[in-house]
Amino acid sequence: MPLMLVVGLVICFGMKSKKSQKKNYEALAKDFASTHEWVSFEFTQTHHKDNAELWKSYYHLILRYDNDNPGVLCEYLSEDGERIRKSFWIDKGKYIEIDHDNLEIVQYTNKKLFWDDYHSYGFMEFISNTFFYLSYYLYPMQKELGVGLMNSLVSDVKNQDTVIIKKDSYISFHCTSHTMYSYDPKAGKRIPVYYEVECFVNPNTKVMDSVFAVLYPLEYENKKDYIRLSSLDYTNMQQYIDSVFELDNPKYKNYSHHDSEHPPLSRSYSTNKSMNDNLLHYPIEQINGDKTTIADKEGWLLIDFWSINCAPCVACLKEMGLEKDSLCHYMLENDGIEVLAINHCSDNVELIRDIAEKTNTSEIIYYAKGIGSVINIPALGYYYLISPDKQIVYETGNLGDYSKLLEAKENYERQFQKE
Repeated sequence: MPLMLVVGLVICFGMKSKKSQKKNYEALAKDFASTHEWVSFEFTQTHHKDNAELWKSYYHLILRYDNDNPGVLCEYLSEDGERIRKSFWIDKGKYIEIDHDNLEIVQYTNKKLFWDDYHSYGFMEFISNTFFYLSYYLYPMQKELGVGLMNSLVSDVKNQDTVIIKKDSYISFHCTSHTMYSYDPKAGKRIPVYYEVECFVNPNTKVMDSVFAVLYPLEYENKKDYIRLSSLDYTNMQQYIDSVFELDNPKYKNYSHHDSEHPPLSRSYSTNKSMNDNLLHYPIEQINGDKTTIADKEGWLLIDFWSINCAPCVACLKEMGLEKDSLCHYMLENDGIEVLAINHCSDNVELIRDIAEKTNTSEIIYYAKGIGSVINIPALGYYYLISPDKQIVYETGNLGDYSKLLEAKENYERQFQKE
């Protein structure tokens, strides 16, 4: 349980000026970096919505506080923590991404590419988001690494308290994250939001070991994240890093290699937002080996573009699986909508099958690696409602309770009947 939840044991003292609070936050972070060349730790991020736990994310981080060439390793772990799903390394000269799920390796040496969304997708998604609440550790080296690492990190320290938790003293920093965007189902669009973040730092060790974050505003949903660090280690990890990123290692013989001029197919990108022949006839395959196309499907369709690495996508699949009735009909099927849950980033059938079985959605799971080159998929999880005459009637990054989806279907049918 995160430290900040032990409310009854917290004793608060006086607060300092806002300017001195931020300086203290920065000073502690720099002091920590100056006394440790290496630091590695694991952390678990627990995501809650409306007081219900949605999923957990697991990471392993290594930071090298080298004045000449600092570096960061980020490993995204499987739910059991036994398997590395993605490995990332960034230093002054390069960025390397190893996607173990999709058997792909991407290496960039011109980091100016990171201002281009097309190439920076993996970097911005996993490196920056990994440190979204942990900028305390990245702050001392972010200027050397550059590439806008702090764009989405904690931006302001509002106040500071000294707290006692289980006889240990901590400095509690109340921070605000940079503005993000979240989908508001009431407004029917993405709106700017920010997070109120509470960071807990041990003043003796300079270690920030837990974080509590609340999405603000809370008019339409209640989102909270809890982060807890564990297994801190300060030994030299260069040998481990070299072993991970030895790209000529036989263990990577089946991995495809890419660079800025030859990006991986799983990162294909299109600005097209209409139904065209390339999309309609793009082959999609089920985990049992059956192949079909969107053109072959009749009636109303909900195309659910999802990814193995997207925890919200998998959570949505799980919800769909729980909605099945005794005849194995999905809720939307009862409303005349067939669901095609298409994995657009991977053709790793073993992993896709594993997720299908865990979410009880084998009947609707498909994969079509690279289909993002013929239809715009702006997020890892995105949805298109397609009419029987193959028109996009509704699109969203958040299905919610299906009400907007069904309303769009009803309005289109009403208009179609008039015509």
